Amino acid sequence: MPISGNTEIDVDDGKDRDIIDINEEAGLHLVEGDILIQEGEDRNTLLDEKYRWPTTVPVVLDRSLGL
Repeated sequence: MPISGNTEIDVDDGKDRDIIDINEEAGLHLVEGDILIQEGEDRNTLLDEKYRWPTTVPVVLDRSLGL
């Protein structure tokens, strides 16, 4: 189902900035620029399979990402 209306939200005041730069300027101390690890945590993964999705989760990366 298509989304109607304007769904774009400008979070960098019209500048073409990366989300990692935005997070750093906001004073967020994130691992790899976008991962929050709470004090005392040493990893951010769930090892027990009962917490995993039962099927493959499809991901589509658009050409505009420049990967």
